[in-house]
Amino acid sequence: MSKKNYIWIIVMGFISFSFINIKGNDKISLEKSWVLESRINDISTYKSNKTLPKNCEGFEFSKNGTYLEISDYATRAKEHNYEISNGTWERKSDSILILRTEYFLQRYQIIKLTKNQLILKRSNFKPKKTVL
Repeated sequence: MSKKNYIWIIVMGFISFSFINIKGNDKISLEKSWVLESRINDISTYKSNKTLPKNCEGFEFSKNGTYLEISDYATRAKEHNYEISNGTWERKSDSILILRTEYFLQRYQIIKLTKNQLILKRSNFKPKKTVL
């Protein structure tokens, strides 16, 4: 085989593989409950769960585009207070997740998504303007 044929095969191989989604995130569904395992700065790691316990932080994504979030905020007495919020969610791509509520728009980067683990990086927070 000539040198020209080898180059042609390599070029076609690169072109073919450029259309393959290496991560595979878009094939795995978010539509389940995710319980927080750890948070370091803006990166949160969740594990899938059958339900979202009321005393744990996490998300529950529904097929109809709505979600439920339970978040924890500590008081000075170091008690755990859980707040429940809900809104709509949209997966913009295999790596972008948008959450909307009445008060804010939140964008996350999906770092890793498997059937048992979700790792999100908080990208930006935009409070919605209130009308007084």
